[in-house]
Amino acid sequence: MAIQSAIPVSFEAFFPRGAFVVGEVEPIVKWSDDGQRQGQDLDKNSGHPLWQVRVIDADPDAKKGRARSRSRSPVSRSLSFRRS
Repeated sequence: MAIQSAIPVSFEAFFPRGAFVVGEVEPIVKWSDDGQRQGQDLDKNSGHPLWQVRVIDADPDAKKGRARSRSRSPVSRSLSFRRS
């Protein structure tokens, strides 16, 4: 059976040594089937706006390059990632 929804992964599991933000926090754009921009995309479960930001993994042994991290947040342009 195929997975029907996103697989939740914590920030700490994905970036155990942290991550460095290297760009602006931007809204994820929602597009219509005919290619028209429809504003900001929303999380299917919570209804919160979706945001993305480019990051670099802080683990020196990680594959070099940039990743894109997505976050859902009711607060605009906030990073809700924490390290303990």
